[in-house]
Amino acid sequence: MGININLFGEFLLFWIPLSTILVYIFARNKTKNLTKVLFLGFFLSFIPLFSLIYIIVWSFRPKIKQEITTC
Repeated sequence: MGININLFGEFLLFWIPLSTILVYIFARNKTKNLTKVLFLGFFLSFIPLFSLIYIIVWSFRPKIKQEITTC
């Protein structure tokens, strides 16, 4: 039984936006440079295993402390 390339393409069409959104949700309060994190997460989503590892890493990172500045 062969793997149909159309099925894999449809899976990637679904997986790429989903994994990028998950990276955004997990990393938004855990980094100061969200653009670079999302850029890397988008390109890692083309290889689903690497994307899953990246999502798991960002889900377990601690939140950064917000510095409160007063005038």
